[in-house]
Amino acid sequence: MTLINTPDFLNWDDTFAAVQTFKKEEQMDGFQEALDGVSDRTEWDDPWERALFRICYANEDELRNSAGNISRFLSMFDEAPKDDEEKDSWHGFSGEGIPSTKIKELIDVANVTSVATESTQRGTDDWKTPEDKDKARDLWEAIYDSIVDTKTKFTKPATIGVSGTTSRKATKNYAARFFMNQTVPSLSLRINQADDQNVNRRYYKALEKKRDEIEAKLGGKQLDWQGSSKKTLQVVLKADQSLRKIIRDHQNDTPDHTPPKVVWPQVIEFFKENTSEFEKVFEQALTKSQSKKRL
Repeated sequence: MTLINTPDFLNWDDTFAAVQTFKKEEQMDGFQEALDGVSDRTEWDDPWERALFRICYANEDELRNSAGNISRFLSMFDEAPKDDEEKDSWHGFSGEGIPSTKIKELIDVANVTSVATESTQRGTDDWKTPEDKDKARDLWEAIYDSIVDTKTKFTKPATIGVSGTTSRKATKNYAARFFMNQTVPSLSLRINQADDQNVNRRYYKALEKKRDEIEAKLGGKQLDWQGSSKKTLQVVLKADQSLRKIIRDHQNDTPDHTPPKVVWPQVIEFFKENTSEFEKVFEQALTKSQSKKRL
């Protein structure tokens, strides 16, 4: 098992996952939709967690059904330093942190690879009831219809999925990707597509220097700039707080993840009003990437 051979999992990233899987997960049915479905979930937002997701998805028979449990198990030992000062006094898993041998013992005790009570598809399937899936499709249909006459590059797919998010590549920079999220309505630009996180961070920092200019072009709308070293590098435009509260309350009180129909007009209006302009402003602001095979 990968974890036994390389227990310092906090250093895992997409490059590490690619060595383990040869990127075969990217050729498997449902992978991109599953990845999009978990992208906004906190249990999958660190580089090592995304690497774990890829490895588990590629191992369809042995690990895919256990991905959620493995992630939660390992998260209990996620004690990475937050800054350079902490790094100087932190010895990771080979010193003052949890030793590699202890991790192996814990794995043996927990038998994490045999736990199959929760599917990776919790990102797109297991956590949605059949009725909720129908609502998600209907809401996406209405959203796509509302933006069809704008200049957005988001286009309605032939088959509309049930995930809470949909995405497209940025035109100007291979490391960037645009997302629409209907679960808690938002638009985001994520800079996480390059294999080297240093490349992603360089492009993010270049974009962040234009923050005032970008926000001015968007009419002074408040953006959430997320540049933490442990999180996905992204910029997010969220729907009105009162709308998000109604949706959150509904999600807490029901099994639904899709917003209640009573607020669909507001959700649809948010995407109709903002999607095209959000894309336009950020496409202009992005640093043009050097020639490289697009991801």
